[in-house]
Amino acid sequence: MDPANQLQTREWYAKLRPVRVDLVGDYAGEEFFVIEGDSLLRWVFADERIDFDTGFQLLHAIYVVESFLQQLNSRRCRFSVVFLDSEFIFSS
Repeated sequence: MDPANQLQTREWYAKLRPVRVDLVGDYAGEEFFVIEGDSLLRWVFADERIDFDTGFQLLHAIYVVESFLQQLNSRRCRFSVVFLDSEFIFSS
């Protein structure tokens, strides 16, 4: 690709604006959905407000989970939190 064409492509790409989708409002609405529990915990543990340096703040972690689920509940979401068993039995 020649440099002039690359420049045009970059300018065109820079003008694009991403479409934002509200998964709860636009997609899920009142449809039942599942929240995978390990992913929820991973999201909570990545919260920068939880300080792992001076000790695990269990109460704060619980608050983050409960407030997230409460926000979904206040938007009238129908969901379940599930934890999947990762043990698989393979037979040959």
